[in-house]
Amino acid sequence: MSTTPNTQKNDSQQSSSMPTIVFDLGGVLVDWDPRYLYHQVSSDKKKIEYFLTQVFTPDWNHRLDLGHDWQMLKNELISLHPDYATWINLYWDEWKKMLRGEVSGSVKLLSKIKKAGYRVLALSNWNDIKFNESLQIFPFFHWFDGRLISGEVGLAKPDIAIYHRLISDYDLDAAKTLFIDDKIENIMAAQTIGFQTILFKNPTQLSEDLELKHIYV
Repeated sequence: MSTTPNTQKNDSQQSSSMPTIVFDLGGVLVDWDPRYLYHQVSSDKKKIEYFLTQVFTPDWNHRLDLGHDWQMLKNELISLHPDYATWINLYWDEWKKMLRGEVSGSVKLLSKIKKAGYRVLALSNWNDIKFNESLQIFPFFHWFDGRLISGEVGLAKPDIAIYHRLISDYDLDAAKTLFIDDKIENIMAAQTIGFQTILFKNPTQLSEDLELKHIYV
């Protein structure tokens, strides 16, 4: 795991002309994919893809991200798909196996950005209970100057309301806010309220795009 960067800043580093940089977590700083878990319990790729697209679908995961009660969601889903009860339970009980670790190149960039004096925030779709557990796994989650986690506020990307909540909570100027996310729908939502954006693909591309945005680290 990475060590915490030196976050001391002088007055010039705190210049109001410097943008606030907002990071998504899963897919940008954390390598997360439910397939990592289910490939450990089955070699049947078709069954895994069926489960993740037709049983525990992205819509169900979105409800989990919004902080809906797991027991309620689980019972509803098992009633619809009783043959998948074991796999449904694994989604919650073995969620850490969906994490392959940090995206080291992205975390190094986060460290450099923090050291350079930029204000950094996190905006992530993540279940509140599981996010609280993840704070013990990823020390760099504590580097942020603030965060907005979907399960903690009952709002989730790409709902425009969560971006307005971020602006309100942290007194942001949208034009001076740079948002980094790996999903195009979240990027497009941020653009509608005037955020600068970078669609994340990999750390090398992110580093290049940061330079294009005149973020030099």
